[in-house]
Amino acid sequence: DYRAIFPKDCKFVMQVDRNEIANALNRCLICQGKELQKPHTILKCAKDSNSISVILYKATNKFSDDVACNYSLEASEDMLIGINTKFLYEAVKATTDEKIVIQYYGSVHPFVVCDNTLRQLIAPVRLDEAAKKV
Repeated sequence: DYRAIFPKDCKFVMQVDRNEIANALNRCLICQGKELQKPHTILKCAKDSNSISVILYKATNKFSDDVACNYSLEASEDMLIGINTKFLYEAVKATTDEKIVIQYYGSVHPFVVCDNTLRQLIAPVRLDEAAKKV
């Protein structure tokens, strides 16, 4: 049963415009370039905010972009998660709906990107203490 691998106890659920998040992630990938050390990309969202920040961390080129979001489940904590930008970008591109949903379960737990027909599990990248202060 593949459904058993999806996490339970969601911290919050947000809805974002597919094109806006895809464009922000694409710009992040461009800034990331082909650096020898893989920089982290951080998704950050305060529980009382109406936008999600895409931040490139530990890279030669600096990048930060905000994407508007709506909550469908009230946040119980701030979101701060490290990601592989390419994985999330490919997941967003695979969706077909105009609005996609991101389900956040915690900084060390996978998060889910979904639309009406597709649910994708994205594993996080561990963040060091300095990254958590971004």
